[in-house]
Amino acid sequence: MLGIKVINNEISWIAQEMPSNWQEGKKINWLLIWREYSEIRPNNYNPENHILSDISYTIWDSLVIWRYTLIDKEMSDVKAKKISFFKVIASEELSRTDWKILRHLDQISLWISTSLTAEQYTQLLTNRQTIREKSNTLEIQINNCTTNEETLAVNW
Repeated sequence: MLGIKVINNEISWIAQEMPSNWQEGKKINWLLIWREYSEIRPNNYNPENHILSDISYTIWDSLVIWRYTLIDKEMSDVKAKKISFFKVIASEELSRTDWKILRHLDQISLWISTSLTAEQYTQLLTNRQTIREKSNTLEIQINNCTTNEETLAVNW
């Protein structure tokens, strides 16, 4: 039996024979299992940007034709996910120095000498503010994107 994969009404793949796990009478189960493998995904498929429609197939004579559509995700969803990802990165970077801030403030409150000099503490605060500003700038940049591809190209 010959298999053809059709994506967005274009033939993208032809198989001369079925994989070894093909069993006659279990076509639906085989298709559901095989959908998990990368071979059935189109080359331009990006899970951050696309959704694969439910797969369907037609048997015509001795030919199996698989069909599914590559659907772009909503731009607002792609943007929200990317912004959220950058906020997590910023939060993680800030959390690495939280203990230094707390220790410094505790030492000041206890009227004991601080582990950081005034210059080191100022530099630490400046570095933390730079992280916040970077996150905010990237959020503005993402919100100004006009396509999913532009949004996904924005990097930390």
